[in-house]
Amino acid sequence: MAKLKKGIFGPLSGKLGAIVGATWMGIPYIRQAPKQKTDPAPRSAARLANEEKMKFVNNLLVPFHPYVNIGFANLAIAKTALNAAYSRNFHQAVTGVYPNLGVDYTKMVISAGDLPGLNDPVMALTAPDVMVTSTRAAVCWCCLA
Repeated sequence: MAKLKKGIFGPLSGKLGAIVGATWMGIPYIRQAPKQKTDPAPRSAARLANEEKMKFVNNLLVPFHPYVNIGFANLAIAKTALNAAYSRNFHQAVTGVYPNLGVDYTKMVISAGDLPGLNDPVMALTAPDVMVTSTRAAVCWCCLA
């Protein structure tokens, strides 16, 4: 596959005849314009089962989006962090076959890879049930025991 670095006036954006130019995650690309379908073919049972599994994983990850965006940021190369988490959980955490889909929570992953560590962490017990952790960047987390 070829990469379009720059056109005469920069990266191509929009439709130009039978091609469409766009940029995704800083990567300019061109593709063929989609063909208009008048009568789509009926979906097979396997395709419907796969679509339901995709919906299942999507609904599973919705509450974790903020954590996934941070937790998979270092593993997301040429894709979003959410797509990296989606792929991992789609293939490893989902059990069963449609319509009996389930989750193996021991294999579910919302963070993977390396995260930057804390700078000079300091912990203090401010009350019998409250511990405050802070770093040089003045970030504090309060945890109830």
